[in-house]
Amino acid sequence: LGFITITNVKVSPDLRIAKVYISVFEKDKREFVLEKIGAVTGYIRSELASRIRIRFIPELRFYIDDTLDYVEKIENLIKKIHKDDNKGDK
Repeated sequence: LGFITITNVKVSPDLRIAKVYISVFEKDKREFVLEKIGAVTGYIRSELASRIRIRFIPELRFYIDDTLDYVEKIENLIKKIHKDDNKGDK
């Protein structure tokens, strides 16, 4: 599946739903990774149930965290602005 990182988890106030945000290093594999994780969500929940003691094990919903894409886009725009400014100074 490649290099996957859990970047954030947001749990509903009643602890019934957990939104799990993941980052996938290879951008072209994101949908594939989501499909595979979706296929094993039940197994992940059962593992959680054996390790934590709470009344309900939350329903897990997985999402791609594209924050790094936005950061990269903004950094590239800033670099372009600085590059254009330097051209104007000459």
